[in-house]
Amino acid sequence: MMSSANLALLRGPVLAATPGFLLDKPRCPIIHHAHSPLARFEPHPARDTIINRSQACAKFSTLVVGGGGTMRTRRSLTPFFVSTLFFSPVWAVSVGLVDDFSTPGTNGWTSVNSNTNPGTDGVGGSGDGYLNIAQLSGPFNFGSHNDGINYAGDWTAAGITQVSFFLNDVNTDQSFSFHFLLTGADDDSTWQYNPGFDPPSESWQQYVVDLNDDTNWTRIRGAASFTDVLASVTNAHFRHDLSPYTFSPNAIAGDIGIDNITLAPEPTTLTLLLGAGLGCAVRRRRRH
Repeated sequence: MMSSANLALLRGPVLAATPGFLLDKPRCPIIHHAHSPLARFEPHPARDTIINRSQACAKFSTLVVGGGGTMRTRRSLTPFFVSTLFFSPVWAVSVGLVDDFSTPGTNGWTSVNSNTNPGTDGVGGSGDGYLNIAQLSGPFNFGSHNDGINYAGDWTAAGITQVSFFLNDVNTDQSFSFHFLLTGADDDSTWQYNPGFDPPSESWQQYVVDLNDDTNWTRIRGAASFTDVLASVTNAHFRHDLSPYTFSPNAIAGDIGIDNITLAPEPTTLTLLLGAGLGCAVRRRRRH
């Protein structure tokens, strides 16, 4: 049983996620005034309204280690990640985090567009959820963001160099130009990944965002460098936007699916980590 001290630690202030957790964690109530940087950046129907993103306070879902889980298995990538979970500070964002929407909820993704989890037809097929973002009442700013503990922290120190995810243009086919963005640093500077993705209609396709080359990114707000933002991420975003990229996105009507958002290291680093994990497993078997 977890000690009261450990329970207090989990319930207290946490700055970022730890690896290995399945992301089923509604966030505590947060209110952005319509004139704040976040409220202006995210789509909303009126500048004079207040966006109240109230959700239940933090709860963590089951950590699945190895096979046999009843969920659509967010297995820890290696025993390395499991050891990192229990022996590193809970405020250290780390590689290996996967947002797979396999349990109810949107895992903190929100905007004034409709953000829902249908609970089926994700990458895993029947019974596998995904994040659905919908704007069906007419063209409007389109996107979603997450300022929860699962994405906040120093991505550079954590070794996160890629973000991968699956997209699906669900229902009516739209001409999306869907981008990934990061906000951070002291002045909430925001950088947008230049390639815009137009996913296939009614099927899933994986995309990868490279964090190594800032020439593939455009700063749309603030004055901080891309390096500074990566060192102090406060928000991860998706939004539809057309060139030229500015603070205000382009409007569109439609809906899109997102699944298996993954914070990943360099492929070579992942190979080394997997090799180290397998080595530990082999040595453990030999001892037993």
